[in-house]
Amino acid sequence: MELITGILTSAIALGAIYAASSVSLALLWGSISMLNLAHGALIVLGAYGSVAIVSALGLP
Repeated sequence: MELITGILTSAIALGAIYAASSVSLALLWGSISMLNLAHGALIVLGAYGSVAIVSALGLP
């Protein structure tokens, strides 16, 4: 049961990240008809920052 809960939590978190990035790209495309690919760089920067914080706090 614990394994299923972990898998569902990870899937929901990953889906939320995908949804946030796709909504932001869709809003940019709809408003200015141009894609700004810097969003990918900001997502990666946020991921590295969260890994650094989690490892600094000693969390699993």
